[in-house]
Amino acid sequence: MKKLSVAAPPASTTAAPEPTATSVQRVLASVAGSIVASCSGNLVYLRSWSPAQGCEVTRVRRGPAVEAAVTFRSQLRRVTLEVRCASGRPVLESDSGER
Repeated sequence: MKKLSVAAPPASTTAAPEPTATSVQRVLASVAGSIVASCSGNLVYLRSWSPAQGCEVTRVRRGPAVEAAVTFRSQLRRVTLEVRCASGRPVLESDSGER
């Protein structure tokens, strides 16, 4: 019986590349609920959202996109939180509360 020898692959000498885009995360809140958004470059992404007591989520545009939004609704009002990235950070573009 003939023995086969298998050579180990050569060790890698190059390090893994560093990520080029950093992600900045922020919590944004209103009377109707809160969201956790992050930016990578100029794209915003909604990581999570939570309605306030007595409210529910009726619409979500999660991203990643130039703009993301969540609409919360209660018996008394509807609130849409629109988020964009400014200088690499999530900012609340509008907090439209309608009755």
